[in-house]
Formats: sequence, structure tokens, C-alpha cells
Amino acid sequence: MRRPTLLLLAPVAVLSAPVDAGAQAADRAADSAEIRTGEKAWGDSFVTGDVAVADRLLADDFGGVTSGGVSYTRVEVLGWVGDPRHITSYDGTITDIRFYGDVAVVRGRDHVVGPAPERTAFNTAWTDVWVKREGRWRIVSAHGTDMPVEREP
Repeated sequence: MRRPTLLLLAPVAVLSAPVDAGAQAADRAADSAEIRTGEKAWGDSFVTGDVAVADRLLADDFGGVTSGGVSYTRVEVLGWVGDPRHITSYDGTITDIRFYGDVAVVRGRDHVVGPAPERTAFNTAWTDVWVKREGRWRIVSAHGTDMPVEREP
């Protein structure tokens, strides 16, 4: 008697799987959009000096590492964002987002022009780690690697 019961349940399991996969894909699309928006807002906050944006996006336990191997904290980032000598432009591109449950690893590159009067340009390849806590995506870790800046002809 067990065999017919299993055969009857098999189509139910098969038919319900695409619904779950579709829901997961929709959730991931929404998560990806939220993270992309957050990454842009974080980069822009360095131009505008909007500490509230960085404060909202960075987890309390955030920590980062520079390409020189120097660690930095959330408090330090908020200080950099609030520094009146803001960078003058930021252009960032996300190259990849990978999800692992409630963790997202985001990779990208950016081109930044520093404050006046020098306006030094630099490029960075970076990796940010986001975690979804209490329904919100927040950055828990960041690492950047300096990249060569192409010279203008």
C-alpha cells in the first residue's frame, strides 16, 4: 500500500517545486536590487558627505581591510564620510553578486577622484560582504585592492 501513496505524492512534490524556485528567484531579484541600490548609495555618500546613509548601510560589527592590509572599523568609515574634504566623484560598477542564504558576496570596481586641489584619481577592485538581519541587508565586511589608473593621452 505504500507504493501507491508515494506515487500519488510524487506529482505534488514536482508541481510545487517550480513555485518555490520562482519565489526564490523573485526574492533574489529583490535582494540584488536592494544591494545594488545600497552599494551606489554608499559610494555616493563619500561624495555628498551623507553620514546617515553610511550609518544605515554599515552593520554595527562592520570591519574592513585596505589593500595595504590595514584594518578599519565602522566608526572610521563614518568619520571618512563626514570629512569635509569629500571626494569629488565616484563611479562604481558591480561585477558580481553571489548569494549564500542570508549572506551576499558583492564584487566590483570603482573610479574615484579625490578632493581638491589635487583631485587625485584612483581605481579600486573591491569585495563587500552583506548579511540580511531583521529583514535588512547591511554591509559587514569590505576589502579593496588598488588598481592602476589609466593615464589620459
